[in-house]
Order: sequence, then structure tokens, then C-alpha cells
Amino acid sequence: MRELRRTLHLLRTMPLSLFGLGVVVLSVIVAALAPSLAPYDPLEINYSDRLFPPGWKNLLGTDSLGRDIFSRIIYGTRISIVIGIIVILGSAITGTLLGLGAGYFGGKIDNIIMRLADIFLAFPGLVLAMAFTAAMKPSLEGTILALSIVAWPTYARLVRGSVLSIKELDFIEAARATGESEFSIIFNHILPNVMSPIVIQGTLDLGRAIMRASSLGFIGLGVQPPTPEWGAMAADGRDYILNQWWVSTFPGLAIFFVVMAFNLLGDGLRDAMDPRLRYK
Repeated sequence: MRELRRTLHLLRTMPLSLFGLGVVVLSVIVAALAPSLAPYDPLEINYSDRLFPPGWKNLLGTDSLGRDIFSRIIYGTRISIVIGIIVILGSAITGTLLGLGAGYFGGKIDNIIMRLADIFLAFPGLVLAMAFTAAMKPSLEGTILALSIVAWPTYARLVRGSVLSIKELDFIEAARATGESEFSIIFNHILPNVMSPIVIQGTLDLGRAIMRASSLGFIGLGVQPPTPEWGAMAADGRDYILNQWWVSTFPGLAIFFVVMAFNLLGDGLRDAMDPRLRYK
């Protein structure tokens, strides 16, 4: 609790990170309360109201099928946050376990895991995600699985590097001398000491996961219509961008603010968890 209070105290001195935290918290609240906040059914088609500009009836206008863009953005927040959280949890857990094994045991285990990670990292993340989603049926589940597969090597390499610097320290040698099992040493002594970089990386990657999911949706390989996903919503307005600008603009702004918020929060956590700043 003392470390958490110190981190929060340092975050309070970083206005941009506090702004990012506020946007993140607001996004989570909107996602949780989407049915109560949305004024219309996001899937309701009304051709008589198609491509209406922003106004009192439809705050952000309507799309080519007469659906309320404001309601669809609210529900899209839920889709994006869910994708980001599940992708980061899945990739972080997988990468952390593999990184712990590679760093602690070394040898052939290390070589196999790291060479596999190198293969994944040799390709641009979005291109690799496109390949996986194209091989599967484009869907919410396919998007989550593809992005999780793409993201795990970053955590594996991060954790492996931290483990290599920790496993020879005196307190680890003392644990070995007392007869503790390898399992106990890894999960009771090493893992708690590598959690900070994992949390920081996960916060930064949340924005990246949302951006990649939106990119897949934009090109038709992500979450499929009529599900209100921001990337797919932005793609729907490509044919109307010159005259009905609001169809693509508002989903694009939603992506921008949420991704920027996670990046600002991640930068703040990185600084707040830096030992050189924590104990000044």
C-alpha cells in the first residue's frame, strides 16, 4: 500500500498523466454504463434519418443507415476497452510465463523461446495480425486472438531481461540455500520484482491494442458489422468524407483520445515507478 500511495503521489505531479487517467476512467465508466447512456439503439436502422448532420436529435449525426453515431460510439467504447484488456491480459500472462522460464532456466529453453519471439518480432505487428485474422474468420474473438498472439513476444523479452539481472542477486541465492523449490523462487521472489515493467508495458500496449483492433476493423478484418466498432465505423464514412464528414470524424476522434490517454498514463506510470524518482 505504501508503494501504491507513493506512485499515486508522483502521478499527481504529472498533469498530462492525470489527464490520461481521467480519460481512461471516463472511458471505462462509459463502457460499463453504455445501455444507460446511449440515447438510441446502436443497431437501429432508420433510412429516413440517414446522414443527418449533428444536431439536437442526434448529437453527432447519423450514418448511411440512419443509425445514431453518438450511441454507436458509446457502445464502441465497450468493444474497444474489452478488446484492449483481454489482449493485454492474455499476451502479458503468456509472455511473462515464457520470459520467466527463458530467463531463469536458460539453455535450450531460452534459445527456443527467444528464437520464436524473434520470428514474431521480425514482422510488423499489424501486418502479422492481418495475416492471422485473414486465416481465421474475422470476428471479435478472432481479433482478440490475433492481437494476443502478436503481442506476447514483447513481454517475454522484457521479463527475460529482468530475470537475468535478478536471478543472481543475493536474496535469490539465499532462497536456493534454504532449499526452496524452483517454482517457489520464480513465483514468490522473482515475479514480484518484475511486475513494475510489466504493468507499465501493459498500460502503454492497451492503447496500441485498441489502435490495431481499430485498424483491422477499418480494413474489414476485425469486428464485423453491424457491431459498433470504431474502426469499422470510420470505414463506413469513407464514401461520404467530403460532405458528411461527421460519419468518420467522430469515431476517429474517439480512437485518438482513448489511445492518447493510455499513452499518457503509461508514460506517467513509467516515471512514477522509476526508483530514481520514487526515492528522491
